[in-house]
Amino acid sequence: GDTSKILGKKCHDVFKCNREPGEGCVWKQVMTTGKTLVRHSSPSDAIYKSGNYRIYSSPLVDNNGGIIGIVEAAMDISDLKKAEHALAESERKFKDLFNDIPDAVFITGIGEKSGEILDVNSAAVKQTGYSRDELLNMNVLRDISLVNIKEGQTYEREQKLKSDDKIELTEQKRCKDGRLIWTEVVVQKIVIDGEILGLSVSRDISERVRIQEDLKNSETRVSSLLNALPDLLFILNKDGVFLEYHASSQNLLITPPENFLNRKINDVLPAYIA
Repeated sequence: GDTSKILGKKCHDVFKCNREPGEGCVWKQVMTTGKTLVRHSSPSDAIYKSGNYRIYSSPLVDNNGGIIGIVEAAMDISDLKKAEHALAESERKFKDLFNDIPDAVFITGIGEKSGEILDVNSAAVKQTGYSRDELLNMNVLRDISLVNIKEGQTYEREQKLKSDDKIELTEQKRCKDGRLIWTEVVVQKIVIDGEILGLSVSRDISERVRIQEDLKNSETRVSSLLNALPDLLFILNKDGVFLEYHASSQNLLITPPENFLNRKINDVLPAYIA
């Protein structure tokens, strides 16, 4: 632009902010304090009312160190503001995802801070029964997990996490009310602010374990019952298909099991017997 319109004039006359330097005047503050003043553009700023600027106003001194004026430099930080906005949006999305995951999630330290809980989602609060504040003052290895691992084993597990990025395990956890639950755990290595941490996703599989245990016990009872029976026993379905058998001795069978299991009785025995 035409600098002749502003050279030799006072700043408050050029920018129409006041008739003379008043309260909040940048020129007056710098001239009085002799210190650099940093501010950002805003609707209330006398000069930089719009845009994204960071303004540095510094004293201008002569050879004797006396302040003879100020130097003002404005830096366009629009790209920085966009990056900050993108970062804030990314962090918001991460937080939403973090809290929406139905499984319990723990972010923990490793190394010297091994097992220290740094953050948890709402599912972790629900799973353990502890409040978020309580969990943030706990160590998942010492206070919650029932896996009794020694210091050397902890080091080996964390070294494996660092090299493989992920480890999987099944363990029991103790809840606040004393209940023990079985959990399926996947621990993923993550880096936050340059620090390597562990992100542990813990799924409650207590019901699955209970069903598997009940099935195992049922099979044991059936096996015990069959073993208590003498001689031969065959179990067939309504269509006459051999499903199971029990023989106190294999010598009692007139044909190997593979010749009759899952086959109809008419296909195995002569018609006059079947």
